[in-house]
Amino acid sequence: MVPCYDEMFAQATEMAKTADAKLEGSLFGDSREKATADRFAATGDEYAQGQLNLIIIVPEWQGKGLGRELIDLARAELAKAGCTKFFLMSDCNSDWQFYEHLNMKRILEDHSQDTGDGFIVYMYGGDTQD
Repeated sequence: MVPCYDEMFAQATEMAKTADAKLEGSLFGDSREKATADRFAATGDEYAQGQLNLIIIVPEWQGKGLGRELIDLARAELAKAGCTKFFLMSDCNSDWQFYEHLNMKRILEDHSQDTGDGFIVYMYGGDTQD
């Protein structure tokens, strides 16, 4: 799992060199969220059975049900793998309200990744049967 994430992050970082500041900031935020996710996954919490990572819908396709469909597909795959619960990371710069709209609950708020920019990591827990 880690080599895959590292490879994807390296590719995204390379792409960010020609992207706008918002995307670059989002990628930096994802690296900070990963540190929180890694610590949480090691706790054995009931939501640490599975993790969803980096769900992005381009703005022109938002509001059309694609995010919900991706979450539902991921829930089904996690359930096939034997997970009953899962978690995902978001942050104060992302559309965290979407996860609340899907009836996920905020299970953690982490300020430890704040490097002076007010960055807060949010962790949401969900059930695979929702």
